[in-house]
Amino acid sequence: MTESGLVLSVLTHNAPQATAALVRSAGMPPQRVIVVSNASSDAANAALAEALPQATIVKVQPARGIAFCYNVGLRLPAEQGWAPQPEWTILANDDTLFDRDWFATFRAAMAAHPNALQINLAYPKNSYSCTAIHRDLVRKIGWWDERFTGMFYEDDDWHLRLCEYAQCAAGTRVHESDSDGIFARAKCALHDHRLRDADRRRYPFRATLSKAPNKAFFYKKWAVVEKEGWRGKGLPGLFARRMPEIEWYPRALLGGALE
Repeated sequence: MTESGLVLSVLTHNAPQATAALVRSAGMPPQRVIVVSNASSDAANAALAEALPQATIVKVQPARGIAFCYNVGLRLPAEQGWAPQPEWTILANDDTLFDRDWFATFRAAMAAHPNALQINLAYPKNSYSCTAIHRDLVRKIGWWDERFTGMFYEDDDWHLRLCEYAQCAAGTRVHESDSDGIFARAKCALHDHRLRDADRRRYPFRATLSKAPNKAFFYKKWAVVEKEGWRGKGLPGLFARRMPEIEWYPRALLGGALE
């Protein structure tokens, strides 16, 4: 596994300085970097272009849901015919920063978990703020669900779909003790909102996406089947699927034969 098999896709909103620092900390070739700028201001986008002239910057206007922006990073290399096609896409938010030796930590996690299709990289809290996703996982469970049009709950949905695919037993904490090795952790990317404080002073955050529609859709798609409700987040068996997935884009975009 080399860096040529990776793509870094950063989701940002009005945080060009933090985004540039994140990209620099990754140390990846700029041609393997995608920046999805979700409803950023013209000034912030201009600063992005100046700081990262060789990266692929996708300007999303008007604001789209987080799921749509994550899918951009997953499908764009195939749509544009990048060579080599990436095996792994790292989806990172603009308030993360890679450790100096992050790539060695990432490779060690892959060696320790050779069947892993997703490796969560963020610390101190295990979250989706920086996650490496293998293209085979998207072949298996589909794309991020763009019916989540705002913020939040799109990652909870993805989480439960991973549980379904891995057939996790009730009481299993996904990403930590999955018996099939589908999930792994490699703590090598600091997640801290303060990393973008300087940007927020210059390019204020604009809350253009609402949490409420995503919450409503989540509970429409997943029925609570045990009393603990969402307090049991991370424990399969608490939710039952009500709605199927939608094939937002052909899985053939990812290359290779489909099962």
